[in-house]
Amino acid sequence: MAQTYKETDLLNDPNGSDLGFFMSQLDFSTSNNTAKPVDNRHYTVGGNNVYIAQIGMDNKATVISSSEVSDIRVGQNGNNNQIHFQASASNIETSLLQNGDNHGVYYSNPFYIDNHKSQITQQGNNQNIEWYGGNTISEKMEVSMKGANQSIIVRNYN
Repeated sequence: MAQTYKETDLLNDPNGSDLGFFMSQLDFSTSNNTAKPVDNRHYTVGGNNVYIAQIGMDNKATVISSSEVSDIRVGQNGNNNQIHFQASASNIETSLLQNGDNHGVYYSNPFYIDNHKSQITQQGNNQNIEWYGGNTISEKMEVSMKGANQSIIVRNYN
């Protein structure tokens, strides 16, 4: 059985892919607390920021958050990608990136927690992650999926 994923340098694609430009415009680094928008197509309300950048067709992103301070970044580069993110925390810092087609992210935490910091990256095709709940063990979790036809289910309950 052969692997269907071929490792490539997506940021320096010689075929002229827009991914390098896309990433530089959104700055997905979550290592600092300052937002770096490149234009005025973002929304700021009381220290809460949500950035959504989409390249491709039929991409859907839903972000529902309740927090004192938040920095939520969503990037979709491809087709038929879906993200549903719902969280309630004092501080939310999240990066969700999908490169490829037919990816799915479903994150739902109905419980209030102090801090939520996460990073989910999907590269390839047909990858899905379902993340339920949150606690101190998962508050700084990073998930990186590369390849095709993979699924992850994360359950975090106290």
